[in-house]
Amino acid sequence: MSISLRTVTVICGVSILTSGCAFFEPDYPDQVTKSAAEGLQHVSSLVASAQLGDFKGPESYESAATRYADALAQIEVTRSWVSRRADGDDNWPATKAAKILASSLTECSEGVTDMAQEHQAAGLGTSNAYSLVQVTCAIPINDILQ
Repeated sequence: MSISLRTVTVICGVSILTSGCAFFEPDYPDQVTKSAAEGLQHVSSLVASAQLGDFKGPESYESAATRYADALAQIEVTRSWVSRRADGDDNWPATKAAKILASSLTECSEGVTDMAQEHQAAGLGTSNAYSLVQVTCAIPINDILQ
């Protein structure tokens, strides 16, 4: 049985191309993508509630506190894993991408915390904080989910 040069070339080419994916973009385990998806779902739920007027006054914060905590917990699980991936000293594009992503997830977490604090202090009736939080969180999390 002989294998043609073309077959060997195609097999090698496909192997090189698929292995290059980890070079340019970090590979995310299922637990990380699950945490990212759940975190974005929690944030989206909070934003939808704010946009529907459910958080007009500070008295509504108590019933939403666990929702903020759930969102922050899932974002932190994701950020923690990405940060560990970003700790590498190599100069691979995937490491650089992980560093940028970890920074973006930190901004997302800070946005959710700021939204919660504003909600607790004055409610979100006239605030646009929730719009910024949605965008700040959706971008890095969607990068992970792709």
